[in-house]
Amino acid sequence: MRPQHLRPMQLLCLLWAITFLPQAGALLCYEATASLFRGVNFHYWRWLLMRSMVCELREGCEETLVLIETGTNEGVVGFKGCSSALSYSPQVSYLVPPPGVSIASYSRVCRTYLCNNLTTLQPFVNLKANAPKSVPSSFHNCPSCVGEHSKECLPNFVTRETCPNSALACYGSTLKFRAGPGECCGQATPLSG
Repeated sequence: MRPQHLRPMQLLCLLWAITFLPQAGALLCYEATASLFRGVNFHYWRWLLMRSMVCELREGCEETLVLIETGTNEGVVGFKGCSSALSYSPQVSYLVPPPGVSIASYSRVCRTYLCNNLTTLQPFVNLKANAPKSVPSSFHNCPSCVGEHSKECLPNFVTRETCPNSALACYGSTLKFRAGPGECCGQATPLSG
């Protein structure tokens, strides 16, 4: 039997199909971003995982959630995808502890098939259970909002929150998040009132 020769069009189609095959050893991870700034319910919030992605060789699956709270206002921002960082088990902690404005984070990098599969806020429920329950408050109050300036923080949605005794002045801040490995930055500005 003679060797079969591929026609140019067949060869082109075969090469095109091969480029979409995952590389040997590449990992499949969930890919998602999420944000919610009103109506955050710790027991009913669900992150729907509908997309996955093939990571580069030696990359792992990452998932990161950030919880921002001030008084009765809460917000959640999250990211799932590939990361070149070394693997580490789930870490949950306060970056800024209560009272007043608090910021908590949950993150991990893992290296098994679709392992970045957290869909609830349970890590924060556990963290909040160990936080101080009540703090003496002052008669001082400040405007409060957690959300996007053009949506949740329009003047109609800003509330006034009673400050803890340790808060001497009101301030405003802006956090900017970038999905994926990188930086989170913030800037605080004193406010009058």
